[in-house]
Amino acid sequence: MMEHSGLISTWDADKAHAKANNWVRPAIFFSIVGLIFPFLTARIPVGIALFFSVYCLFLGIASAVLALRQVARRGSGWITHVEGVGLAVRPSLTALRAQRISSAVGISCAPVALVIEVALSHSILASIISVVMGLLVSVLFYYIYMSSTYHPSMKDRGSIIRLTPDHLEIHPLVDDSPAQIPWDLHPTIVGFEPMTPTFGQAPLMYVSIDGSEDKLVFDMTGTPIPFTWLERLTNYFAHNPDKLATLALPEGVALARAILQAP
Repeated sequence: MMEHSGLISTWDADKAHAKANNWVRPAIFFSIVGLIFPFLTARIPVGIALFFSVYCLFLGIASAVLALRQVARRGSGWITHVEGVGLAVRPSLTALRAQRISSAVGISCAPVALVIEVALSHSILASIISVVMGLLVSVLFYYIYMSSTYHPSMKDRGSIIRLTPDHLEIHPLVDDSPAQIPWDLHPTIVGFEPMTPTFGQAPLMYVSIDGSEDKLVFDMTGTPIPFTWLERLTNYFAHNPDKLATLALPEGVALARAILQAP
């Protein structure tokens, strides 16, 4: 049972996050949809049909490549040593970049569909329909692009998590400065907000500290390691102050891996 009612455990948060960030499903879905669109030219303008066919096939191939990359990078390789600082975990921005690139490509729907329509159909009516439908699609993708809270090109500037001999540091992508929690306050992950994460997004994490009834809340989008790993590392160093000095040494990475591999 969770210490804080209404929150889900790190284990459940990991399952929800992994399900929402599975690249295999979009790879299969977009590939199938991309093959279907050419057969819809009798019902929708050829420009729109071929644009979405190529667009979906592009997303399917890209998702397949990213799924292979996701498997290849799975493991504790995300945890690195920063000289004189401690252990660092850099954010994974692949999903966020993929979303923005796909939205940027979608914005081009109107002009691309018009060019295809003029080149293949030579129909004024079909060209007008393509322009209208293309504009609606372009505006939709523009809205998605501009309304995104996360801008990877601006936020790829350091670690999302640091474990130093003095404190636990968490730097969400949406925040300009990191939050530093001294180890003597015994930071403890009490749970995650029970939300259904959208693709690339993670649930909010709640952390308790000694001397405060309020919980610290962090947007953990971009975290490349399982939340159970973060919980295990946090609990270990919060309750083993004699091991904190190791975090500043190269041996800190080996210690972290040993903690994660322990039964």
